Amino acid sequence: MVMGFPEDFDSLWDHIEGCMEPLVEVRETYDAFEIYVDLPYVKGESIEVRFSEDALLVMAKCSRAIKFDRWGFAQKRTEYKYFRKVIKLPHKIDPKRATSSFKKGVLKIRVPKI
Repeated sequence: MVMGFPEDFDSLWDHIEGCMEPLVEVRETYDAFEIYVDLPYVKGESIEVRFSEDALLVMAKCSRAIKFDRWGFAQKRTEYKYFRKVIKLPHKIDPKRATSSFKKGVLKIRVPKI
């Protein structure tokens, strides 16, 4: 896990580069947050997590492109090759004590509150 965020958040949502937001669930306990991130077609070694004092950024490269075709009035084909998501939390966190696991396409991150 790496500390810090990119300076330009707008570049994170450039759909031209083929980036998609993963589904995320955040559970709050008395002393920590548990964050579940759905990352299909991702291998564990391609996941990167960065922290700030009250947020985290999850990035991962897909092992194969996820393709969507839409036909009808407007024809469109889209391919996604990356996942990126900034997850804001309502309390300050302690990234140095964060733990994570990745199983069956779901990343689980547990990060204590300060």
